[in-house]
Amino acid sequence: MTHHSRHILAILILTWTCVSALPVVAHDGSHTPSMVARVDAATMLGNRVDLRLTLTGFRAPLVLDEMAAYGATVQFQGPLTVGFAEDTALIVTVTFDDASPGLFTLMLDFGEAGQGTVTVIPTVATH
Repeated sequence: MTHHSRHILAILILTWTCVSALPVVAHDGSHTPSMVARVDAATMLGNRVDLRLTLTGFRAPLVLDEMAAYGATVQFQGPLTVGFAEDTALIVTVTFDDASPGLFTLMLDFGEAGQGTVTVIPTVATH
């Protein structure tokens, strides 16, 4: 698998039902994306994966409260507000209890607005 195709696989549109203080006119079962999360870089070094993400909001501002990955500690500068139609870049460090997997799911928690996931396929750091 080429680096380019791995990068494309690492992109996932996060969708969830967004709770809003304003009424939304839509038919029942409408599920429009609230945000897009793009993995710009994912580098694995031992049991740590360093990520560079770009989040773009499609609705009223969302606040990213927490992130989690199974069997890992996730660190980022949060809480982080993602504005409507704005690209918000962030750096994330995921430290696994054991060896880093070749593929994992990162959960993004936006509190009452909901949760979403992004699939991460890191590349091995070459130093």
